[in-house]
Amino acid sequence: MKSLGHTVAVLIGCAGVVLGCTSVGDYSTDTGECYEGGIVAADYLRSNAFAEDVKLTLTLEADRLGRCDIGSSADDAGPDICREGARISTHDSPPTFQNALVRPYKQLSHDALSLLQFPGGRVRNYLAYASPELGPPAMVVISLMENDEVEVRILRAPGETEAPALFGVFRLVRKEGCDTPHAGVW
Repeated sequence: MKSLGHTVAVLIGCAGVVLGCTSVGDYSTDTGECYEGGIVAADYLRSNAFAEDVKLTLTLEADRLGRCDIGSSADDAGPDICREGARISTHDSPPTFQNALVRPYKQLSHDALSLLQFPGGRVRNYLAYASPELGPPAMVVISLMENDEVEVRILRAPGETEAPALFGVFRLVRKEGCDTPHAGVW
């Protein structure tokens, strides 16, 4: 008769084969690679600040995006922000984001909110902020999908400035031959 430990090990092994084992690092882009894709054009998922045909490019170092140390300081980002992990650019005119750093707050990496999950085949979600060319920063939610794609949501509430509210959901696929700086190049 097999031991309980052996049975558990077999079940875990079978689950790994069925579910697959995806490392977050597998989503990182190399030099010349990026994720690129269009916005979901439905009006209820897109603010008027984004055109129906706008595209987004993302370079990503997924292992670094969620890691921040409270005690460290970023070069120019201030003591409460990390300078790590991703850059985004929109392909609109004029560009809303142009090679913008995506930065998570340090405290968020130590809070339960950093483990936020949505249904629908997501491996991991990251909450961060990016500064557009004009106006205040916007929240960026990066979702690593089980199908090896990435979803990016950009949100900015209407404020007291003239900067428009932003909301858009972008579905991105990995591609080669990108002419964008790598996420790790600061």
